[in-house]
Amino acid sequence: MTSRVLPVFLIFVLGCAATLEDFYGMSRFKRADLVCSQSKNAREQKSKINQFAYELQKIQLDIDQKKQLLERGYRVHRHCRDIPNQIDPNCKDKDDCVIHTYTQICEETPVPINYAYEEKKLNQLENSLASASYSLDEAEAVWEISYTECNEKVQDLSVQESFSYYESGTEPP
Repeated sequence: MTSRVLPVFLIFVLGCAATLEDFYGMSRFKRADLVCSQSKNAREQKSKINQFAYELQKIQLDIDQKKQLLERGYRVHRHCRDIPNQIDPNCKDKDDCVIHTYTQICEETPVPINYAYEEKKLNQLENSLASASYSLDEAEAVWEISYTECNEKVQDLSVQESFSYYESGTEPP
């Protein structure tokens, strides 16, 4: 499987890489977009934005679960155990009949929650959500400013200069 994935990945990466000839065929706006969106700085900023978005989504999921718990008013404690299956009594050779299979039996027990504790945890999660949302907004604003500044600078460059920045994964100072 790995032997199939590597060639496909290489074709994809090499197929997406622009050449100097490609740059000559592009408008200055397209060149600027390519340089500024594919630079190391841009990739790091996008990665940070994706990380904040993931954290935000995770916190929101935790908040939703906590609210459901508060609405329900109890947790469900689940205790499971494995019971060996019985051997067929009609089996003649007991060694052939030994089958190590088990059936899982689970018991669920409702457990009341401490509302004050759970509401405190919900408030902490909501504060974390606000903080994560702020971090995401800030990272997106930094990306937007950085991209706009880079884009304006690259539009004023020659084809060769913009290609050199693209090739090195950097942005003009």
